[in-house]
Amino acid sequence: MLSAFVRVEPVERLYLAARFDHVARDLEGAPSSSVSTVLGSVGYRIASPLEAFVAVARNVPTWRAEDELPGSDFWDLRVVSRVVF
Repeated sequence: MLSAFVRVEPVERLYLAARFDHVARDLEGAPSSSVSTVLGSVGYRIASPLEAFVAVARNVPTWRAEDELPGSDFWDLRVVSRVVF
């Protein structure tokens, strides 16, 4: 498994984040069975301590992984709020 995450606040109250995950399920077979997920997020601190985020994720399996895991090829949209104390 490989995972990377970046979060920055380029201007006050605005957050940008990105995440990449790659899971190799089986490297022995040909072709390999793996799933990659890419997530991007934009957030805004409305008022201290309330934050709101919109995140979009894309799950991309190899064709072998998709055959073994039906429904693993998808887009995901989330709207999230968080209170930070």
